[in-house]
Amino acid sequence: MRAAALESGGRVVKEIGDELMCVFPDPERAFLAATEIQLRIGELSLRPDWGDDDDLKPAPHAVRVRIGFHYGEVIEEGGDVFGDTVNIAARVGNLARADEVMTTGATVALLPALLRSSTREIAGRVIKGHGTTVDIHEVLWQTGVEFSTTITMHPMVTREAPARRQSLRLERDAKEVVLALGDAPIVLGRDPAALYSTADRQASRRHARIESRRDKFFLIDQSTNGTYVAFEGEPELLLMREEVILRGRGSISLGQSSRNNPEAIRFWLAD
Repeated sequence: MRAAALESGGRVVKEIGDELMCVFPDPERAFLAATEIQLRIGELSLRPDWGDDDDLKPAPHAVRVRIGFHYGEVIEEGGDVFGDTVNIAARVGNLARADEVMTTGATVALLPALLRSSTREIAGRVIKGHGTTVDIHEVLWQTGVEFSTTITMHPMVTREAPARRQSLRLERDAKEVVLALGDAPIVLGRDPAALYSTADRQASRRHARIESRRDKFFLIDQSTNGTYVAFEGEPELLLMREEVILRGRGSISLGQSSRNNPEAIRFWLAD
């Protein structure tokens, strides 16, 4: 957790029991640290199931964490920080359940568009000691499992019903692959075991992955040179250790623009 915070440009302020308090210069780096912590904790909590093709399964005593963050002004004294922003962040963290990341609507509004698309509004809640209603959002980082959260209020507020289920279709060199919601994530890159493996040296071995969360498919870059994604009718985007929700139809290119890459992968969503 400390390493993920530091690598994301944050500073560890202190430990409070079994909690870690960190500060970041902007919401984007707090978001990236929170998701990276959950991913690393998740990897630590997996073990090989040697009887089933070396698949990774949850360990019997997996570690699980919950995270909350909020952006605003703080009072700094002797390396510690105080104030409403700190109090709200702590209370938002208390709203999270194990494996969840929660933040506020005001913080989400300051995130880049790609990161905002990976959040979902939960409810408005009066934060004790703050006196106003604070919009609560969940960061959608989980992989391959349906999660649901309900914050008890008066009246009770629950999530909207999920959208109709779709499949993601990928195609390159006349080879078409269909990914359904709930399927295991797929890896793109130079790894021989990757889907649509490439020999292009601009691509990393495990360059990017595609995974489903709830009712959406996410493209996550984890490379050195970035992943280019072009949605039909829109300018091409470059992901650098970022993620985006796949929608409509378009193309994915590893390490270089799809305009220069004959190995670009076409994608489209279908019912």
